[in-house]
Amino acid sequence: MKKLLVFVVVYFFAMATQAQKFVDLGLPSGTLWKSVNESNPNDSSYFFTYDEAVKSFGQQLPTKEQWEELKAYCDWSWMGGGYLVSAVNGNSIYLPALGYRYCDGHLYGKGFMAGYWSSFSCDSENAYVFSYYGWVGMSHCLQRCYGFPVRLVSND
Repeated sequence: MKKLLVFVVVYFFAMATQAQKFVDLGLPSGTLWKSVNESNPNDSSYFFTYDEAVKSFGQQLPTKEQWEELKAYCDWSWMGGGYLVSAVNGNSIYLPALGYRYCDGHLYGKGFMAGYWSSFSCDSENAYVFSYYGWVGMSHCLQRCYGFPVRLVSND
């Protein structure tokens, strides 16, 4: 427990001082992952509808393939409130279990699950979400009015 507490304190200090940092996880595509989630200026949360995410971040939203690459090439360790995603090169990012927001605004799953938008829209009403809730991977298409966190990528 002490080890986890030390990790959490160090992690949050690092995130506060490196909010705009993109992390090289040594992925074959060269994709860099942002060290923290984006916050929604419209409601002071970490949740975005799909349309808000696309409008705000465009091509910085990860594709399905980028999420699948992250899953395939990194080690995923549950840290009691999210996943520490560690690369062979020693770098890592943390994906907190923020849950999600139903279309009606009700929050669910904080502390034990999360979903993150991908850039892939299934149709005019649904989009793919990368999620974890007992498993880690691409979820089926979910309604675009749901609120999910956003983690950005860069290919620079």
